[in-house]
Amino acid sequence: MKNIVQIRRIIGVTTVILWIIGIVPKIILGNRCRLVWQLDNWALVFAPVFTLVYAILLTLYFAKGKRWTIKLLEWFVFGVVAIVCVAVFIITGANLNYKTWGNKDYVVYDEFGDLSIPAVYVLYKRNGVFDERLRFLRLGGWRDNGWHSIEKVEYNIYEPLDLIKEEAVVSIDGDSTYHLTTFYPLSYENKYDQSQNDSLLKLIDNCYH
Repeated sequence: MKNIVQIRRIIGVTTVILWIIGIVPKIILGNRCRLVWQLDNWALVFAPVFTLVYAILLTLYFAKGKRWTIKLLEWFVFGVVAIVCVAVFIITGANLNYKTWGNKDYVVYDEFGDLSIPAVYVLYKRNGVFDERLRFLRLGGWRDNGWHSIEKVEYNIYEPLDLIKEEAVVSIDGDSTYHLTTFYPLSYENKYDQSQNDSLLKLIDNCYH
């Protein structure tokens, strides 16, 4: 019995910690910053699971020896908690971001935009235990000539030039593929026209070779 009580307490404390890690940073930091490795998002994935386990143990403990009406009420409350936890688990799990590229200073996540544009590439700067959002890079999804998806992407970031070079392999409708080089400013959300590629490549070559 003592072991069960200890397990219940450990699970309860772990549950509270996971909810704090998952919720507090989002309230304090907002959309401009996140914990490294998506720790806040992963905490929200596991928090409902631990909450369900803790709720089962707690319901079994309080329902023991009670009248059937009290047991029914307690299991009804557990059912409501279970539905909420499953909903949070599904929503958070579906919105986990996929890391498409990263180095020691920067990371790019493929984030969920909406149903029409599911892929939104966002650049973050690593800063200790935080990833600070710098800028939106590109969209993925439907275009006039078909469904575009990024098969592979690499970035080179040239801080002194305030420049980002993106090398992407893009597929259309999962069929034909093509290589696309795109340049972006580092400090603000915009992109250079493709006609400027040659001059920007020459600028990089002059500065770094």
